[in-house]
Order: sequence, then C-alpha cells, then structure tokens
Amino acid sequence: MFYGADEPETALAEVRPPVGANVVVAHFKLVRRVRLLDLKAFADILERGSIFDPTYAPRKERALFLEKLLRRMTMPVMPSDEALEYLATQAVADFLASRVEPELDGILFPSVQVPGEKQNVVLFHKAARIKAIKYPKGTKLSVDTGMFNGEEWEHELTVVEEVPPEEPKKQQLPPPFDTFDLGRLQDVDWDTTPDADVRPATLEVDLASLEVRKITGVHFHTNNEKVDRKRIERQLHPLPDEF
Repeated sequence: MFYGADEPETALAEVRPPVGANVVVAHFKLVRRVRLLDLKAFADILERGSIFDPTYAPRKERALFLEKLLRRMTMPVMPSDEALEYLATQAVADFLASRVEPELDGILFPSVQVPGEKQNVVLFHKAARIKAIKYPKGTKLSVDTGMFNGEEWEHELTVVEEVPPEEPKKQQLPPPFDTFDLGRLQDVDWDTTPDADVRPATLEVDLASLEVRKITGVHFHTNNEKVDRKRIERQLHPLPDEF
C-alpha cells in the first residue's frame, strides 16, 4: 500500500522521525482518476426513524459502528504499540479494498499527529503502483554529496544521470504495403518476467520536488491541565465497645 499526506509537514509528523534523522520527502502526482473514501464522513452519519420500525435498529447499529471505526482508525498510537494497534487499520483497509461496491482505490482520514484539517491518504495495493522512471538504456546513476571549494566542504545533493552517447539514426525504408510492421512492436514496453507487475500506474514522483530533510528538533502542541494538591486530616472514629 501507499501511505501519504496532503502536506510534507504532515507526512513528517506521521512517520515520527527522531532528531538527527534524514527523511526523504517528495510530491507524487496522480496519473489516473481514483475513488477514495473520506472517513470523516462517518462522523456525520445520522439515522432517524422509529423504534417500531424493524429496520431502524440495524441502521442505527451500523451508523454507530462506522462512527467508532473512525475513532479507532484515527486514534493516536504509541510507538511501542504500532505493530499491534495498526492490525485493525490494516484489516479494515483490506476489507474496503476487496469487498465494497463501488470499487475503492483508497481512503482519506484525518491526521492524529497534526492538529487541524490535515489529512492522510492510503492507496490500496491495487492502486499503489508508482510509474517507473524512464532512462535511456545503459544509463548509470550516481549521487554527488558536495564538493570542496578550497576552504571548506560545501554540502549539496545531486543525482547524476550518465547516459550513453546517442547513436546515429539509421535511415529506414518504409515496409511494403502488404507486410506487417513488426518494428512497431519494439516500441511496446513488454514485461515477460513471471512476477511482472500488471497493475496500472497510479502515481508519478515529481523528481524536481525531491528533498532530504534533516530533523533538528521537535515541536509539540499540547493542552495543559493544572494539577491541584491539597492535604486533609483523616477523621478517626472510635469503635463502640459492643457491636
């Protein structure tokens, strides 16, 4: 599955990196239309009816269940409990991905790490494929982390794409009118490996937006409640001589 957020700051807060960590952040663009379920809508479900209506009780129970589901999926989770607490979220996501009509590609839900209207998105496995980056055949990739300017090291991240020299184009004669142009098949991206990914691409990474953020500190939003303290004298009641 693909986990994302509507803003880089929200994505950083959701992964909760420690101070000193380096986090890669990028913007992903949709390359096709997707259908997402906004879980915030569950909070607005209101069932009206009569207690004498036999269909009212099941509808009311369903509305309460969906409201509780929203609270459960947006409940803050301690880092030590992530593996266990996220099982419920995973199970619900798997159900929505395969058992719901009309077919869904993912869900939207409020962020519990950032106050306000910030949102997270989950794309189910079937809709989580990222479009492959196309390079000329024989391209070599390397990363340059900076350079020494004679006095000090200048830190700068650069991805270098070393492409082979372009071959001179050969002049091709048009095929006879009554023959099948097999050369057109060379332009098709065929993947014949047994484990080929046949899912349609949903996302494309914006390479120009790629950046590495070094975590230098953490800021917390809090609701403070003062703790009062008082001392009272315990009253001793003598027991009677006889019960």
